[in-house]
Amino acid sequence: MGYFIVPDWVLNARIDAGAIRCYIYLSNISTGGRCQVHHSKLAEVLGVGKRQAQRYIFKLIDAGLIERRRPNVVGRFNQANIYILASANIHELAPVK
Repeated sequence: MGYFIVPDWVLNARIDAGAIRCYIYLSNISTGGRCQVHHSKLAEVLGVGKRQAQRYIFKLIDAGLIERRRPNVVGRFNQANIYILASANIHELAPVK
């Protein structure tokens, strides 16, 4: 079992505790600020139904904490979405001097 530090801007995003737990899980499985997970796996890990896991994702998107991208795979169905964490975008937005 590990630990995770939740940034203030996530806690101040005015989202419920379940959505914060979802963000923490996505952060833990991300590589370079990106992760790919099925809603069914997310629901299993969070101990909620698939539809509730989808609601958490929508809340995180609406709050600007994650961005969703569709995988570019032709002819393959049931592909997990790619989620990009907002913290990964900070370095792209701010020029390094």
